[in-house]
Amino acid sequence: MTPDVIQRQAEYLAALTLLRDWGADEALLEAPQDRFAEVESAVQAARSAVTYEGRASVRGGEEAPRAVERSVSVRGVARQGEVEKLSETAFLARMATHHLRPIYAENAPVMLIGEVPDAEEDRTGSLFAGESGLLLDRMLASIGVTRSALSQVPSVPWRPPGGRSVSASEMKACLPLLQEVIREGRPQRIVTLGVTPLKMLCGAVMLGRMRGRWTSVTIPGLEEPIPVFPMHHPVQLRVGAPMRRKTWEDLLSLREHLEKAGVL
Repeated sequence: MTPDVIQRQAEYLAALTLLRDWGADEALLEAPQDRFAEVESAVQAARSAVTYEGRASVRGGEEAPRAVERSVSVRGVARQGEVEKLSETAFLARMATHHLRPIYAENAPVMLIGEVPDAEEDRTGSLFAGESGLLLDRMLASIGVTRSALSQVPSVPWRPPGGRSVSASEMKACLPLLQEVIREGRPQRIVTLGVTPLKMLCGAVMLGRMRGRWTSVTIPGLEEPIPVFPMHHPVQLRVGAPMRRKTWEDLLSLREHLEKAGVL
């Protein structure tokens, strides 16, 4: 083959690789499809579904059915199909390589909630894989904690196409799943690592102002608010010495709080 042909083949291959990284998995569809509309409709269907449990007394001795919100669960055979159905119709789920699953540690004092999956997490299907996991292990070891003793969950279980930032509508769509994961784990404390989990749980807030300060979040279905401690994601340690100093201060504050609370 001539050099020109070889060059064109390399360009074609690079273009196909880029499309794959962006999430393209079909060459051509017979009709256009709005993937974002699929996400919204699936989430709305899950939120609006209700079941009736028990009966509440009303005036006159009559009884009326008490509606109880039915949330999507990640545990139990009977409800697992609901999660899979929602995942299959969600845009992010279609585009990602893996669905990151929560890791529950028995009697864990803290639940770590990570960022949107990076390339290594998406490739392996493992939370805090690669460099971020190594950095997290070192952070926790510095205050005498091992990662295996903590519950670990992703804020968004799928990596957006091409590693782009997750949108506000995508965070909203994934919030019910994150809330259900928290209900299942029932943590005593939550540590958010990065901007995304903090925004999902606490709304429009700035991590720079919230980091290292305890707040609380109310999860539907749980009686008591859960204390939340926002921190930067481990990969931010690469930014420089000031970021490492801030992270060390936050770790010391976290350790002191957990010891005083008797959960560590």
